[in-house]
Amino acid sequence: MNKYISLTKVLLKSGNSSLKTYKTKKYKGYLLTLLIVIAFLPLAGGLGTLTARIFDILLKIHQEGIVLGISLPIVSSVIFFLGLFYVISVFYFTKDIETLLPLPLSPSTIVGAKFTLTMIYEYITGLILLLPVLLVFGFKNNESILYYIFAAVIFLMIPVAPLVLASIINMIIMRFTNIAKNKDRFRVLSGIIAIFMRANYNSY
Repeated sequence: MNKYISLTKVLLKSGNSSLKTYKTKKYKGYLLTLLIVIAFLPLAGGLGTLTARIFDILLKIHQEGIVLGISLPIVSSVIFFLGLFYVISVFYFTKDIETLLPLPLSPSTIVGAKFTLTMIYEYITGLILLLPVLLVFGFKNNESILYYIFAAVIFLMIPVAPLVLASIINMIIMRFTNIAKNKDRFRVLSGIIAIFMRANYNSY
């Protein structure tokens, strides 16, 4: 368990960099993480504002529960879609495999740490997309503390099934394709998809 926790921390700090050089890039990584969080704050704020407006509209017809009914499946779908890219990036495209294999680590420890790292990425996605919805709905609907406890449980559980499914699909894809031999093309495709999704979001 100690090895699993330690390896997860190292992978989280090193990101996609080589484990041999992650210490020299540690502070740059912290700064980059801070900048990414700041960059996504307007998106989270926008989702919170949109949720409040939709809640007010649905409240007039006593159907405010639709807010959660729509948000949870949408967020699960986004987490699944992003999970496809997260899993390939963390499990197949990182530069740490050659460093990890000679170490006294069991395969289950390595796989578990990498899966946990991917899960952390999904929780960050949930913080941006789902947390504003849950908080705004609870505030607007004057929910009790029990709601926030259940909301926390839902937040923790939602990424699990989509990420497991994404992992299984990626294992099948990597077994029968040669994506690993075309990392640059995959990264270009990922960038194009990300730009396309961002453009669609802005259009709304």
